[in-house]
Amino acid sequence: MNLYVYVYITSYMRKTQTKNTLYKKDVYLVYLIPNKWSVVIMPENIIIDNYHISYPHIHSDPAKHCKKEKINLKNGTDVYNKVIEHIEENKGLNLEKLKGELKE
Repeated sequence: MNLYVYVYITSYMRKTQTKNTLYKKDVYLVYLIPNKWSVVIMPENIIIDNYHISYPHIHSDPAKHCKKEKINLKNGTDVYNKVIEHIEENKGLNLEKLKGELKE
C-alpha cells in the first residue's frame, strides 16, 4: 500500500466508513464531514473525492496526487455505487473506462 494513501485513509477518514471487497479490490466510502466524502479503491490507490476543493474529482495517478480530473457525479454514495457496479460488470478495474463512466 502506498504510504500516502495509508496516511490519507487512517488520518482523514474518520467520520463514517463503508467497505466492500470485490475481485480483490477494496472499495471504501467515507464521509468526513457533512457533504465532504472520499471513495478509495485499493490496492491501486485511486482516490475520488470532493474534500480538498469544492467539485468532485478523481486522483487516478497515486504518484501525482495533485493531478485531478473533474467528474460529474456529486454524491459520494452515487460514486461509491458506480465504482462497485463498474468492478462487478468488468470483473475488476478498468481505470480509463471508470473515468469515462464517472464523467458521463
